[in-house]
Amino acid sequence: MQTCTELCPSFTSGYQCQSQAALDFALEWIPGYRDWKRFDPGPDRSIDERYAALPVTSKAHIRNHFPDGLRPLGRTLQAGLNAQEIELVHTSGTTAERVSLPWNQSWWNASEKAAWPLNSVTARLPLGRHPEAILANPISVGFRSDDHPLSFAERRSDRFLFLNEKSDPLSWDTAHYERMIRELQEFQPLILEANPSLLADFAHYLIDHQRSCYCPPVIVLTYEFPSRLFLRAIRQAFACPIVNSYGSTEAGYVFMECEAGHYHQNTAFCRVDFQTLSPTLGTPRIGRILVTPFQNPWLPLVRFDISDLARIANPQTCPCGRSDGWILETLEGRAADVTLTLDGRPITVNRLDESLSDLPGLRGYQVEQVTHDTFHVQVALAPSASAGLVSNIRQRLESLYGSPLCIDLNQVPRVPPEISAKNRLAKNHLELDPLTFMETPHA
Repeated sequence: MQTCTELCPSFTSGYQCQSQAALDFALEWIPGYRDWKRFDPGPDRSIDERYAALPVTSKAHIRNHFPDGLRPLGRTLQAGLNAQEIELVHTSGTTAERVSLPWNQSWWNASEKAAWPLNSVTARLPLGRHPEAILANPISVGFRSDDHPLSFAERRSDRFLFLNEKSDPLSWDTAHYERMIRELQEFQPLILEANPSLLADFAHYLIDHQRSCYCPPVIVLTYEFPSRLFLRAIRQAFACPIVNSYGSTEAGYVFMECEAGHYHQNTAFCRVDFQTLSPTLGTPRIGRILVTPFQNPWLPLVRFDISDLARIANPQTCPCGRSDGWILETLEGRAADVTLTLDGRPITVNRLDESLSDLPGLRGYQVEQVTHDTFHVQVALAPSASAGLVSNIRQRLESLYGSPLCIDLNQVPRVPPEISAKNRLAKNHLELDPLTFMETPHA
């Protein structure tokens, strides 16, 4: 069985030079990384060996060194704010997930620009100053107003139009959906960027009410795991290419989905390492993603744990012809959202989604593992769903996790978002440490 470390992606000499420069700079000039020197085997070893010997930067590490421990010596947060080079942003989520970060817009824009050529559709569009509509939760991005609607002008920012100001998508009503239809027609964005779950909800409205809508040249999905259920609805409502981008506030644009459905590394702006799951678990080529961003003058992280798992393509080739950097076969979802079968095998979010998402009439779900054999499940069904769908869902879950299970299954109009404002397909209460599944838990 081939593991991630045995696969051989193609890297340019420039990429390896950037990797070395980023590491050497961090160990020498970043206070929060100076004590990592004791882990570094030194310049006589390969750059890959040096990175593999280092610890991992967690969100706790970022919090513990805030505000200036992860800034280069001589740079302070206040100086950057005063010079308007950065602004302070706060990520959402549980307490363990939240961090405060310096946001450098010019670096983010450059990272985004470098990712566009990784898909043939975005590569040929005149991007840069293009009009872009964003359908997201305002907790993540945009302008929030829960007590009254904001006008078109109040939701504009430069070339961006934010279609939604409500933090609770369950409060969307007919007027809200119709306003989005009207504004997309008026604004005619070159790109519609969206949370997959929110755009799928909008797509269900269009489908159920037989409404047509402006179709942009491309839809770019981001912010959360793109369930096949969501993609099915979006494709039914919008006849345009759909591209999934992958990254984070801390790491920038890390991977971009190509026209062949693989994910390609944005090698100009980040290094990626993988910490593999043990092959004995029946999860070949799956590992957690560790990112070292390049060229960020205000947050030069090393081996940042982006908290997600991915499956590496084997071989490291793609029908699209791109060969630079790591190529992913699939995104597997958050490491913290791994659930367990009755015999202790890990089930990734992607594996769960693969098991349920082909069921006709299922529009949304959340599987919450309370104990090893007890699950709370929420499902949202289409009006046309068959009478036997709920029974089929139970059967699929027992086929995946084992039998017998105690399944408390509830039907809801829509699955509510988490406190992070993101849709979450799986949760567990088992206090799992993802490192227990890793082949190299102390890397």
